[in-house]
Amino acid sequence: MSRYENAKKRLGEVVEEKQNRAAKRESLSRFMEDLERVGGPLAEFDEGLWCETVESVKVYSEKDVAVTFRDGSTV
Repeated sequence: MSRYENAKKRLGEVVEEKQNRAAKRESLSRFMEDLERVGGPLAEFDEGLWCETVESVKVYSEKDVAVTFRDGSTV
């Protein structure tokens, strides 16, 4: 590859990373707004908040569960 093609490829990667970070920032901003809207600890289950924050739940056994959040973190 020529220097130009390498630079063009790298620019594409940087632009994609910038877009991914902007999308993640927007998602986190919406999440924080939702938490502020609730105004404190939850007294009961909030389906809307759940759907806004949780991407998936995997149950491996009765005591082994993985929750993946929309920001990519897993607990």
